[in-house]
Amino acid sequence: GIEARARSGKDVNDLLKGEFDAIVLTSSWDSRCLSITEARGVSASLGICALFANRGSLGLRDNHDPQVLAWLEQNTNELLKVEGASENLAEVWAQIFEPLVALARERNRPLRVLIDLSTCPRYYAAGLLSSGLQRGIFSASTFFYAEAAYTEQTDSRRAVKPFTGGRWSSVPVPDR
Repeated sequence: GIEARARSGKDVNDLLKGEFDAIVLTSSWDSRCLSITEARGVSASLGICALFANRGSLGLRDNHDPQVLAWLEQNTNELLKVEGASENLAEVWAQIFEPLVALARERNRPLRVLIDLSTCPRYYAAGLLSSGLQRGIFSASTFFYAEAAYTEQTDSRRAVKPFTGGRWSSVPVPDR
């Protein structure tokens, strides 16, 4: 069976604790990718970090990478960096999911995973949920999400306009 629970709070340490087999997250220009780095009671054997090549044109592209990677290095035994354009779905998906499959095979059991959805593209987030459960790779998956707060700017020249570029296409989530 599947059981789901939701909790919310202002302190990440009240929400995230424990040992996982793997942590999957993405770095981004959006500072929400740093929220998980405040967690002090989290550890895992494997850390997977997606560092997408095309993360926007706000000039903040690489500012958060060192902080996210340092947190993963401190809280995991092994760190895998996934690099490529987020639109290269098959290539990037394989870099994210295949190490999880290999770890489950190595341990001969399903995994406990922590996935940060805060800045993760929906294709990969939905794929992890779908494929992880469908294939029996995950026994428990904890999804963390730092909510965005977009406020009105008084100076319209400085206003951040999210989602102003790129292309959209309908693609089914991965099922392998």
